[in-house]
Order: sequence, then C-alpha cells, then structure tokens
Amino acid sequence: MTYTIAVCTYNRSDILERSILAALAQEGAPDYEVLAVDNNSTDDTAAVLADLSARHARLRIVQESRQGLSHARNRAVKESKGDFIVYVDDDAVLDPQYLNNLDSLLHDIPNPGAAGGPIRVECIETPPSWFSSDLEIWCNKLDHGPQRRFLKYPQILYGTNMAFPKKVLVKIGGFHTGLGRSGKGLGDSEDLEIMLRLEKAGLATVYDPGLCVTHFMTPDRMTREYFLNKAAMHGKCRYAAEKSHGRARPLEGLASWGLSLGRTIARPGRDGFSEKLIRKSSLNYFLSLY
Repeated sequence: MTYTIAVCTYNRSDILERSILAALAQEGAPDYEVLAVDNNSTDDTAAVLADLSARHARLRIVQESRQGLSHARNRAVKESKGDFIVYVDDDAVLDPQYLNNLDSLLHDIPNPGAAGGPIRVECIETPPSWFSSDLEIWCNKLDHGPQRRFLKYPQILYGTNMAFPKKVLVKIGGFHTGLGRSGKGLGDSEDLEIMLRLEKAGLATVYDPGLCVTHFMTPDRMTREYFLNKAAMHGKCRYAAEKSHGRARPLEGLASWGLSLGRTIARPGRDGFSEKLIRKSSLNYFLSLY
C-alpha cells in the first residue's frame, strides 16, 4: 500500500510550513508522498512551498485554478500517486505515527470506504476570555471515543482528518463542488455529504483513535463574528448536503433551536455564546427549507 498525504491550501503561508513538515515527518512510515495543492493563493504560499520543495524531495506541488476546497481535493485525486489519500488541512498537523497506524488499520480492515480519527484543537495565541471548551466543536474538534469503531450517520469524519482509497474517490466521483469552503467563505459539509454517499454505496467508514490530528486556530478566527458566521453557514450547508440525499429534517432544526433557548432560560449560568451558536445554526438549517 502506498500513500499520498494531500494538503490543500489557500492563503495560509504563515502556518502552512508546520502542516507540511508534520506530513513529511511520519516516523518509520510506509511508502508515501506529500502533495500540496495550491488553490489560487495570493499571499506567500508559492514561495513557502517552493522553499520546502527544494529541501524535501518527497514533496510535490500542484496548482488548482478552480476556487474551492472541494476542487482542490478533487485535483489531489487526479494527481496522487498513492493507493490511499490522506487529507489534512493547511492549519492542522498529523500525529507522527499517523501513517503507521493507518497501515495497521488497513491490515485489519483491508477495504474501508474511508478512515479517520480524532481532531484536537489548539490556539496559536492565548484565546480570548469568552472562548470556552464548548466552542471547540466549532473548531472541528472530533472525538468518537478511545476504541476503533465503524461510523454511521450522523456520526461522521471531518475534512480536517479523513482518508480514502483513491479508487473509492474515483468511483463515487470525488467531493461535491457545490459544498465546502471557497476562498474566504465559510462553507462546509462537503465531508458530511461524501460520508452519506459512502454509506449509500455500502462502504464502511472507520474511526481509529490512532489517526490523530491537531487543528490550530489562528488569531484572525478567534472573534465572535467569525463563530457566528460559521454557525450560520454550517446550518445552510448541512441542510443542502442532507437534502441531496433525502435526509433533511428541517423540523429537527427548529426543535434544536427551541431546546437551546430552553436551556439558556433554565440555566442562565451556562455558556450563553455556545448556545447562541447552536440556535444560529439550527435556525439557518430550518430556514433553508424556504
């Protein structure tokens, strides 16, 4: 089994090197390459990648001119040389044993549709006083427990940390290009949508605690406005992803909004901003029906 670690990037030159170097530093790993997909970056990304490529023969760089994370991920499918593609965000780092642990998983479960694991959250700078652990889920924190397990919707993997056999991505048509982040936008749910397609195709999604990634939050995102906009867009995108598979439940969104309001009234000491994000997302999910 050979592997491609795909780092799709847009204007993250300030922290991109950390992600690339972690991908290049897999300890005792099987045969693999690192593929950086530059999605029209306008900062110093090209220079950072050129410098890294000159120092590390394992790193390849490709350009994707169609704006959007899903386009970049699909370009990685076309360009990859590995049998298995591991996606990691440009603001996240792989655990040094990630590929070794993935290789062990594939000896036990040789034909999964997808695999991934926990996502830890760290802040590059000291977070603001209003930032609580309840907000880490909006930073892509993921933890399905300490044991390997098969996931069924609504339990999914997040795009920050997911891996697929290349042949599976080719067969199902890659990522939905109408969903996901594009430029400075906060779109998402392309990961949710592809999980639904895998489930419909009868392909297993495996969670393994050894496939660990750390996601770094940059200071520019540590604002209330960022979290509110992210929550609103998540509600809209989640509805679109579920609707495309006949799984949308708008009344559940309305119910979630009501339950959050009830918790806020009954427990005024609870983190009010966290509940506000739940209501923002739930209401936008419900309103997407109209």
